[in-house]
Amino acid sequence: MIDSANPEALKAALSVYHHLEPPILNSISGEKEKWDQLFPLVTEKKCKTVVLLMDDHGIPKTIEERVGIAQKLYRNLVQADIPPDYIFFDILVLSVAVEPDAALVALETIKTIRSNFPQSHITCGVSNASMGLPARKLINRTFLTMAIAAGLDALLIDVRDRALISTIYACKALTNQDPYCLEFLQAYREKKILV
Repeated sequence: MIDSANPEALKAALSVYHHLEPPILNSISGEKEKWDQLFPLVTEKKCKTVVLLMDDHGIPKTIEERVGIAQKLYRNLVQADIPPDYIFFDILVLSVAVEPDAALVALETIKTIRSNFPQSHITCGVSNASMGLPARKLINRTFLTMAIAAGLDALLIDVRDRALISTIYACKALTNQDPYCLEFLQAYREKKILV
């Protein structure tokens, strides 16, 4: 993943990227200036792309507004021959300490995006939900469980948090993303699962 808030830095990184697997560009959004700078680059390089569900008005408060942005950007990317599975929608989780319904909006957005764009991916910063609160790891694990059940399939997480990783294995088994629990059993045998 090539990640920067600076479009010029993203352009520079993509100009020297020479691996066989397409990079994931993080990120493009409905912000006109950013879109105008990065959309030609995404289509030229055929990048996988994180699509932030925001525009020049900021992060929408409602599910409908976020889905509207997703539909517009998805249509533009697919019409430019970017495969649907190259698109990673970032639903933009806000802190529940600041926006009390932020987690509920995020979860409903995940469900709606999953039903409208089944071939695309959904990602988010899981820990954003707990910003400003104590016991953040507990909130992060709980929110992650709920988000995976809603349809989240690409994660931005702290890979050093073994309890969180254990939760992911369990969630995948419970949501049929790990048929017959093979990954879970392997991780358990390798002592990657905390009990």
